[in-house]
Amino acid sequence: MDTEEEFDWDAPFRREGHTTLSVSELQAFQQFAETLGFKPVYFIDFAIVQNDEAAAFLRIVAERKTADIGVHLHPWINPPFDEQLNVHNSFAGNLPKELEEQKLVILRNAIRDRIGITPTIFRAGRYGIGPHTIDLLVKHGFVMDSSIRSRFDYSGEGGPDFLSAGPEPFWWGSENRLLEVPLTTVYSGLLRKQASLVAGMMERHPLVNALCSRSKMLERIPLTPEGFPPARRRKPSTSLWTMICACLCSPSTHPRCRRAIRPMCRRSRNWTAFMTGGGRSSRTSKQGTSNRSKSTN
Repeated sequence: MDTEEEFDWDAPFRREGHTTLSVSELQAFQQFAETLGFKPVYFIDFAIVQNDEAAAFLRIVAERKTADIGVHLHPWINPPFDEQLNVHNSFAGNLPKELEEQKLVILRNAIRDRIGITPTIFRAGRYGIGPHTIDLLVKHGFVMDSSIRSRFDYSGEGGPDFLSAGPEPFWWGSENRLLEVPLTTVYSGLLRKQASLVAGMMERHPLVNALCSRSKMLERIPLTPEGFPPARRRKPSTSLWTMICACLCSPSTHPRCRRAIRPMCRRSRNWTAFMTGGGRSSRTSKQGTSNRSKSTN
């Protein structure tokens, strides 16, 4: 879960004035996760770690080892505030290396001081890794990153392009010090085996994307309850998968927020069946990973 403040994605970025209403829903989501038999990862940002209720809850689940805690860097609300506030700089990987590092360390240390653990898992806000991010994560002792949103392209806003990235985990570099676990996105439809050829056109041309999706020739299906009906999420076969990485944002758990997962919670049996490739709840299995090097966008 990207555990973060509520804000309007369609409005200009700002440093103050955000709410953290969804903090009150974290305990309910934790109970939901434990009922289904999985251990969530809470990627938390600066607004959440400064919230006393959130910090107390996260300390408890960390001590009980019923959840893991990760770092979620939203640079526009994370000190120091030395950068201009704009869309380009909302991707932390676009910042100067020294500033990106300062923000990362300040957030990591705040989590350590407020929650009592030193997190070693990272997800960039807006999936915004850059040319220095991986080296910085390794330098500061992180062992896992989950910033890649496979099959998505954010280059139109100045962010990274993951269109050619698959959902399989892999190691960064040759020393196997940092594991990448991308968010799971799959293709469905008659053209799914040709997705690498068609996806670029779909990304660049909304009409092509609409035609492919509506005709069911090729659909891009991310593993998230946000904006994707359960009927679509159940389409891909997961029978050959040993790891899937699903995600949602904490504002989705609050009834006053625009996005809502309450329909997903009511249909938890279907969601569980989709995630496990059957009808039984199970804990995430370990994935054999490929020992291959990658370069950041």
